[in-house]
Amino acid sequence: MKKLCPDCEPESAYDNERLVSIFDKQQLAPEQDLIYRLRERARIRRQIPGRKSVQENKPDRIADLLEEAANEIERHRNRVDQEIEEERLRSSW
Repeated sequence: MKKLCPDCEPESAYDNERLVSIFDKQQLAPEQDLIYRLRERARIRRQIPGRKSVQENKPDRIADLLEEAANEIERHRNRVDQEIEEERLRSSW
């Protein structure tokens, strides 16, 4: 059986009835989720009037990196969730 989380024992990723997502989005309030926090920080940076990039109407490279990181984390999260769902479907057969 393939380990879904390299730091987890295989038994901790499963319960008797279903495969448990290690990225279960219901476990965190939206403001605690890393993806939300990264995107929110990027949005805030882009709205600060005193920032040079805002004054010059140029892209904020740090804000762009924050959003890029959030997108990448979200992509990986979705892939893991998809693999978990596929494994759950395979194990139910």
